[in-house]
Amino acid sequence: MKYSLPLRVACALMLMLVFGDAAPRAQDAVDGSWELTAYEGSASVGNASGLLTFAAGRFSLVYTMEEPGGRTSGRAHAGRFEARGGTLTLQVDWNVQYVSGKGQANRGAAARTVRIGREGDSLTLTFDNGSIQRFRRVRAVK
Repeated sequence: MKYSLPLRVACALMLMLVFGDAAPRAQDAVDGSWELTAYEGSASVGNASGLLTFAAGRFSLVYTMEEPGGRTSGRAHAGRFEARGGTLTLQVDWNVQYVSGKGQANRGAAARTVRIGREGDSLTLTFDNGSIQRFRRVRAVK
């Protein structure tokens, strides 16, 4: 028996409504709040702390870290994100930072794609410049 395309589409939509989407979205793997446990990169020489949150296609990241010379710097970024396979694209809509004794605020979209690693409640972001941010999940989005 042959079914028309509209009927097949309607049946597929009904099944998705009843049973949900069986394939997990890549976004779901990162949704929630993550505590920064380590920052490895040329700008950091000591402790780092912060919070990264992903929800509904948006992200925010606020963190501080020790710089060379004993100074503490801080940064905050927010915008949209898309997780796909082993990458995370951050569309940074704004950022504020206090680095090397200088404050700066920027508004305007800038895209950045990073490699992402996820194992249990651990999340690792690896940037093109070699910097690595490590996180531990504190709360999942429900």
